[in-house]
Amino acid sequence: MTSETESQVDPKESLEANILRLKLIQAFKSSTKEQVIELIKANADQIKIDPSQGFLSANDFHALHIAVQAAPLETIKAILTTFKGAPAFDINSIEPSKGDTPLHVAARHGRSDVVMYLLSLDGINDTVTNFAGKQPVEVARTPELAAAMQVVRAQYVGKVAMEMKHYFATNDIPALEELLSNPRAATLLDINGQDPDTGSTVLHDFVKARNIPMVEFILSHGGDPFRRNSKGILPIDATKDETIKRLLRQATKSQTVMIQTPGSPQLPASVVSNGNPGIKPGDPATYYPSMDGEYPHLAGPAPSMKGFLKKWTNFTSGYKLRWFVLENGVLSYYKRQDDTESACRGAINMKQARLHLDSTEKLQFEVISKDSTKFHLKADHPVETSRWVWALTNAIQYAKDQDKLKHMQQSTGYSPPSTNQGQLTAGNASISKSSSSSHLARQITTRSASSNPRSVDEPGTGSSNVAKLVSLNHHDLNNTVDNYQSEDEDEEDDEVLYAKEAPYRDEILSASDSITIGLNSVASTIKSLRHSSEAGTLERADLDKGLVALDQAMGMINTLISQYNKHISERENFYKRKIERDQELQNLWTTTIRDMELEKDRIEGHLHKARQQRKQANKALREVTGSPSRRMSYTSATAVTTPTTEDSKQPTPSVQVSQPVTPSVVNPAVTVTANSSDEEDDDDEESDEEFFDAVDSDDENEPEDTKPATSEPSQANEKPPIIENVLLHENRDELTAPQREVLDRILDNRSFAGYEDGLRKKLLLDDDDRPKISLWGVLKNLIGKDMTKMTLPVSFNECTNLLQRSAEDMEYTDLLEKAAAIIDDPGERLVYIAAYAASSYSSTIDRIAKPFNPLLGETFEYSRPDMGYRMFSEQVSHHPPIGALIAESPRWDFYGDSNVKSRFYGRSFDINPTGLWYLKLRPNKGAEVEEELYTFRKVTSSVVGIITGSPIVDNYGDMEIVNHTLGYKCILKFKARGWSGTHAYELKGTVVNSAGIPLWMVRGKWSDKIYAKKLNHQTAVTITNGVPESGDGSTDDAGPGSGGSAPFVIWKVHDRPKAPFNLTPFAITLNALPEHLKGWVAPTDTRYRPDQRAMEEGRYDEAAEEKRRVEEKQRAARREREQKGIEYHPRYFEKRVHDVSGQDYWAYKGNYWVLRVKKELKDKGDIF
Repeated sequence: MTSETESQVDPKESLEANILRLKLIQAFKSSTKEQVIELIKANADQIKIDPSQGFLSANDFHALHIAVQAAPLETIKAILTTFKGAPAFDINSIEPSKGDTPLHVAARHGRSDVVMYLLSLDGINDTVTNFAGKQPVEVARTPELAAAMQVVRAQYVGKVAMEMKHYFATNDIPALEELLSNPRAATLLDINGQDPDTGSTVLHDFVKARNIPMVEFILSHGGDPFRRNSKGILPIDATKDETIKRLLRQATKSQTVMIQTPGSPQLPASVVSNGNPGIKPGDPATYYPSMDGEYPHLAGPAPSMKGFLKKWTNFTSGYKLRWFVLENGVLSYYKRQDDTESACRGAINMKQARLHLDSTEKLQFEVISKDSTKFHLKADHPVETSRWVWALTNAIQYAKDQDKLKHMQQSTGYSPPSTNQGQLTAGNASISKSSSSSHLARQITTRSASSNPRSVDEPGTGSSNVAKLVSLNHHDLNNTVDNYQSEDEDEEDDEVLYAKEAPYRDEILSASDSITIGLNSVASTIKSLRHSSEAGTLERADLDKGLVALDQAMGMINTLISQYNKHISERENFYKRKIERDQELQNLWTTTIRDMELEKDRIEGHLHKARQQRKQANKALREVTGSPSRRMSYTSATAVTTPTTEDSKQPTPSVQVSQPVTPSVVNPAVTVTANSSDEEDDDDEESDEEFFDAVDSDDENEPEDTKPATSEPSQANEKPPIIENVLLHENRDELTAPQREVLDRILDNRSFAGYEDGLRKKLLLDDDDRPKISLWGVLKNLIGKDMTKMTLPVSFNECTNLLQRSAEDMEYTDLLEKAAAIIDDPGERLVYIAAYAASSYSSTIDRIAKPFNPLLGETFEYSRPDMGYRMFSEQVSHHPPIGALIAESPRWDFYGDSNVKSRFYGRSFDINPTGLWYLKLRPNKGAEVEEELYTFRKVTSSVVGIITGSPIVDNYGDMEIVNHTLGYKCILKFKARGWSGTHAYELKGTVVNSAGIPLWMVRGKWSDKIYAKKLNHQTAVTITNGVPESGDGSTDDAGPGSGGSAPFVIWKVHDRPKAPFNLTPFAITLNALPEHLKGWVAPTDTRYRPDQRAMEEGRYDEAAEEKRRVEEKQRAARREREQKGIEYHPRYFEKRVHDVSGQDYWAYKGNYWVLRVKKELKDKGDIF
């Protein structure tokens, strides 16, 4: 009797039942099995132990349900042996509240040993569903228990399928009757399964054999007359025997009645006339599987199946247990059973799927989609593999047939019947690679999650534990179990178990369940006592018995709680020790890696020193032998360019040699071997050193930004018009029409309103006193991850964000003004454009801190009346983080997006920009074009030296700057620091015209100065044959003595006094918010961001809290959009395809400055 039915029975009887329940629970926990048996016998008036008493009713005492929760396994065995056939201990009895069998209860409570024992009993039926429609395997407490139950079922199915095949082969109808009278076997076996070897069902076989008794038997036990064989033949078409045909037609009519429902559509005549055998006009619209695929099948819903399979994850973890669901034509998988409503990890549509089977593998198979998605799966038993393979095969065929049906519907007007779970469906058989009899095993599906799931990635959920649980099943399939275990033990790639499992897991679960059961029973007993007292039926003897039982029960519960607390404490100590060991191991690895990095730096330093000594020795040797200081350049196998010495002022014409080179032409003592890469590197470095030596000496004697006079003076020597004068309309007539158009737009929008207060010179802080945290200590756990998704302490941030970091490109826009002032030399214009593209990297030095990630919709504007430009940017995407920017000036427009890919690699983290930047230049009057379009991509930025605690910013890679209007190009090569640091900050490049002829050379350091040198055209062509040497745009032979003008400075970094966060003076101006500006900028402007402002002012705790708040607000806004189905669109930019580059880019809509001048920005966004 249960508490749920107390209101329907006599209160005294309910009280007695609850007292008995308390006594049993106490006895199960503390008494011997003999004492438990005596207690049961002493209460035979309440517990049905006499087989003649019949089945249990709803009001009877379900003693076995209590035993499987609280009693030891040996006690349960003794009870079932002693009271064999007793109604109270029926292993398939159903308790009245939930409809659970004892197997349901044991599985739900995680009693693995009890579950395996019950499954070993001959009369057990593990296919019984409770009132929730769940089988025992579906309510299993842990995934490994569910997997073990599936394995035991597969073993049983394999055994009875073999017996069934044998009985069919020997025409043993009595044995078949006995076998199919077993509810478990009848449910799991499919009499309509196809033999994988012959493609026939048993009905086909006996129809062909004209075995009327067997045909009658099969039809009376669920044989399907509509089931076709692998060739698409119905049983009725496989015989000419009229008696058998009559039996099949009668069976067809009876099944038609069962399947057809009122209003079922009828088959169109066109389908019947197509020659479909066995189908007549007016038959219900029920198709069955057609192996040749000519006629789609529609009988019932799509094939479905659920269960655990092992899925290959990666080489580190190997196979992991996952919950797979085949439903509605889609195979999905989940990490846990209870994730089925919300956390699908992946899915494959059966319509686009195919199966791949390896004949040498009994357990593995692959499901592959057209889009290359692949599930590499593994079952725990060959029969289980067969069931899944057959279900997936049917599902794939079903999906394809449904697709065909759509075309049939269009051509015939036929509409399929609606699919619902109430329709009868043919059992899905399974094929086995090991035994042909397993085609008789019916597919049994599961439908929902376990009640108390646990992550299948926790220790102890591997296949070794599944095998251990299966071994508890004492069925007569021991040989199969042993084979399974040894086979599983050979699969060393199933799980990589690096740690011992925590202790007392089962004991804790058992104690928790026992405490719950005891407390529930105590509560029920107290309730019964009160009920009897209120009804006036409580007798003194009953009260005394109840109080004694309650006292004993509370003592038992106290003992269980003490054990529970002890086990919990020991388990916590295990995890503490494990964490301490892991921490010690991690510290050891950290120390070892740092020591190795320091040792590496020391060795590289010695190598660098040795290399420098070798270079000096080689240089001294050349001076002694009088050989030229420059390496030779060969234009062909027989053409030699005479090297130019340092004393040469003009290039020496190339010497064309018609005969092989002789010692009289080239001194063999100084011939350089072209295959020596080290010597070539040395020569390249020496060439760079000569170049920098020359320009350094020039710097001492002449001012910056000037160059020697040439035969053709360039307009670059003239100072470009001052932008203030342009804004005051003093030189307006000198502007071109495109320049005036942009100027008018800037002035009409009052773009400089609010910037009257001038530039901010310093922050409130004199020095940032952020908490000092080891960068390596935090980043070492984030190796291989995307930096934009890293969650770092706020003390790792600087007081700028990525929109403002992009705005720092505006610091050296005077280079663009100079480029626009050059009207007679497009190559020289490109020189200044290249210098501008490289200049922004100077601000990255010592900027190790991470900028704040902009919020979606965050904006930033910045105008410079003194420089004549305005700039605006918006965060247009959050994942990936993309900020779009546009800057406008009368002489140029600069726009693009800061889309970056970032990754931390352990020794360094790299930021790789992928966005294309555009520069539209409008040269002054007199140039051959009114506008030019340039494009370039930024190079990779990297922070190295993290492990050693000396992080340094490096920028490296090739930057190709293209003039799309005239075809000129410049490839700037940013040299990586290298292990010696020799090339730190260096860059070099060559400007070539549309014909590929080098015109200008650019070299320098992006941290200090950049120089340019005009190449003598004849010399350039002679040296390089008209194309850059090595095809990389550089001209290594064009040094200080190779002709053309002398090098001159085109850019020099601004002074950079020490400042908080290592900000540059320009960066300090960006986040200023003077009073005049507050009424102009949008509410989404970065200047209003509270966490960044708190960081700037040194309120670090507040910055961390505000950062958390604004990010949570952003997440809440995203969730709200998703719930409402709203797609986010940026307010000021839109994605387009560029007319020239043909690539996607974020185009400015032109609305920000218009809204700004109208003072209509106040309600445009609330993100902070």
